[in-house]
Amino acid sequence: MNLDGYSNFRSMISYGFMINPIKTNLNFNAGLTYSHTPSMINNLTNIANSYNANAGIVLSSNISEKIDFTLSYNAAYNLVKNTIRPQLDNTYFLHTSSLRFNWIFLNNWVLRNDMNNLLYSGMGEGFDQNYWLWNINFGKKFLKNNQAELTLGVYDLLDQNKSLVQNVSASYIENVKSNVLNRFFMLTFTYNIRHFKF
Repeated sequence: MNLDGYSNFRSMISYGFMINPIKTNLNFNAGLTYSHTPSMINNLTNIANSYNANAGIVLSSNISEKIDFTLSYNAAYNLVKNTIRPQLDNTYFLHTSSLRFNWIFLNNWVLRNDMNNLLYSGMGEGFDQNYWLWNINFGKKFLKNNQAELTLGVYDLLDQNKSLVQNVSASYIENVKSNVLNRFFMLTFTYNIRHFKF
C-alpha cells in the first residue's frame, strides 16, 4: 500500500587541510539523516521516525610514492521510533576504525597492511560485536620497470571476520548473521602491460 507523508532529509559537512610538516591530509566529516515513514499495521497508521548521526576523521599521507598510509575513524548513532509499535523502537551504535599502510622498501620489496575494527553496540544479544579484520600482503617487484610482482597474502589474519546486518521496518526488526570466508592464504602473480604497439 502506498501512503502519503513519506519524507527524507540528509545533510553532510566536510572540512580538510594539509599538515605540511608530516605531509599528510586531515579531514573531518559529519552528517545527519532523518526519515519519516508511514505504514499501515492492523488498519492503523504507524509512523516510523528514523534518525542517524555520524562523524568521522581521516588522516591520509602524501609522503612519497613508496610510503602511503590512511588512518580513519567513524562513529554512527542510529535511532528508530514508532508511534504505535514501541516494541520495534531501536537504538544502536556502529564504530569503525581502520589503518591502511603500503611500503615499498629496499630492493622493491612490498608490504601492504590493512586493519579494520568494527564495533556494534545495541543490536541485541548475540549481535553486539567487537572484532578485527586484518589483511596483510608481502611481495617483491621484479623484471624490467618492475612490471611483475609476486605476493603472498594472508586474509583475516586473526580469524575474526563476521557478517552482521540489521534490517528495520515498520513491522519487524531483523538481525542477520551470515557465514563468511575466514582466514586464508593467497599467492598472487601480477604482470602489468604498460606499452602497446599497433
